[in-house]
Amino acid sequence: MLKLGEWVNLEIIKRVPFGFYLKQGSLEILLPTKYTNDSMQVGDFIDVVIYTDSNDRLIATTLTPKALANTFASLRVVDINPIGAFVDIGLEKHVLVPKSQQVSNLSVDKNYVFYVYADKLTNRLIATEKVEKYLYTEHIDLEINQEVELLTYKATPLGYKVIVDNRYYGMLYHNELFEPISVGYSARGYVKQIRDDGKLDITLQMLGVDNLLDAKNKILSKLNAAKGFLNLNDSSESMAIKNALQMSKKTFKRAVGMLYKESKIVFEGDGIRLNVE
Repeated sequence: MLKLGEWVNLEIIKRVPFGFYLKQGSLEILLPTKYTNDSMQVGDFIDVVIYTDSNDRLIATTLTPKALANTFASLRVVDINPIGAFVDIGLEKHVLVPKSQQVSNLSVDKNYVFYVYADKLTNRLIATEKVEKYLYTEHIDLEINQEVELLTYKATPLGYKVIVDNRYYGMLYHNELFEPISVGYSARGYVKQIRDDGKLDITLQMLGVDNLLDAKNKILSKLNAAKGFLNLNDSSESMAIKNALQMSKKTFKRAVGMLYKESKIVFEGDGIRLNVE
């Protein structure tokens, strides 16, 4: 079965002046010379990605694409014409976003979040902005406070809709964000809640004790970088704490309290200082 746009391990079956031919089922697929190296020889198995060139011929490459088939990615629009838009996925041939698969008013040289898939009718890679139809809200194989990969794809009044682990639908809320983010932002986060509708509430901070341990380490790291003193304490404004440490005032106060009890810091004037004794 042909796996377009995915990593596959194929055997080199023939050398030709312009590259190697690889065996994929009953097909022979060219790996051009520019994707080969001197160590490759007939009989070797190598990892490649298959795509179609500008003449719709199957081509193998050892390049690592910016997006594989059946994945979500933030991709740059490189051209727009009456057929649709084209995005750069790191291969010689750009991928089409048909007009019917566009949601935004796409602009050249800007990034948008797309889902890339192999179109069965045309046997080509296609990208779509209609990402939600490819997200799952059933059989959630995650746990509360589990670390996950995030990709933001839409801003809303409540926060940002995010793709979780390239599979699930999640939400990051504005009131829990302590650093600026935007559409296309990727990061690691944590599952805060699995809702009855199968959608996930996500946070960028660890929960419970893990969150406090992380906050303590962040404060100590900032203190060391600031030569042992931070102009922050329990009376500081929430925004000042957020800007300096990307955490809430509540978390800051609890972490500072623990550090003080552990004799790792002392209070000095309007701030805190590392305890060097």
